[in-house]
Amino acid sequence: MEVLQRVKGLLLLPSLEMATLKQVAEFYEVKLSVITMLVTNNRDELNADGYTVVKGKDLVTQNNWVTENMNGYILLENGYRLPYNKQGLFPKRAILCVGMLLRDSVVAKEVRTQLHSQKW
Repeated sequence: MEVLQRVKGLLLLPSLEMATLKQVAEFYEVKLSVITMLVTNNRDELNADGYTVVKGKDLVTQNNWVTENMNGYILLENGYRLPYNKQGLFPKRAILCVGMLLRDSVVAKEVRTQLHSQKW
């Protein structure tokens, strides 16, 4: 799964190797609503690739992250703002799946090009 590093760097949540819905939207340079709709329309496929939904507050507790409580979000030590509410989390495989499903993203097109050039 090194293709993500070659296409574009992506900051994953500490110790989880997962990205939030917002991070995936930023990675593919599309609106948050595009990824939300993609998840809605392809939930079974993304779930099979490890997509999950958890509360931000529960993530912090489960992973013993150093944080600062703010109004409506938790500030992680790496500077990332994690909202208290439910978060869609994407492991690398699900992030790549999003790239295969997105149409109008230059980054997604590059991901597909890189994946197709890989020897399986």
